[in-house]
Amino acid sequence: MTSYPSFSQSWRGRRSANETVAPRAAGRRTKRDDPIPAPPTIDKNSEHRVDSCESRMEIMTPFWAENSAKEVRVIVNTKNFPQAIRVEICTRPTTSYCSGNCLCEQKYTWYRLLAYDPDNDCKGIFIDWFLYPSCCACRCKP
Repeated sequence: MTSYPSFSQSWRGRRSANETVAPRAAGRRTKRDDPIPAPPTIDKNSEHRVDSCESRMEIMTPFWAENSAKEVRVIVNTKNFPQAIRVEICTRPTTSYCSGNCLCEQKYTWYRLLAYDPDNDCKGIFIDWFLYPSCCACRCKP
């Protein structure tokens, strides 16, 4: 029989930079042996660069979505529990920087969100996988 930690054991407090939740540890914390690497430094010349593809960024709070099994799910999104997702959507297939044998291509990322099955309330709330647009990349044929 599996013993689950109480709410206070698994959710109280914040993790420090060198703590992580071990997979399959059911909420127990473990110390990392290796330090977390420093974030990359920002190139001082990056302000003079432009993206190859045009895109628009949105923050969305979805209420319905299709999961990884192509089943429609209701996403739990309330005033007290918002699940916001940052999406970036390609606005044009080509630009002056991305043309010829190249096209702007939409890339996607999987998100884990709390959801429920609208056809079966008995399943309760669970975590499911959903695919959302994450960035726009210029891809060229070799």
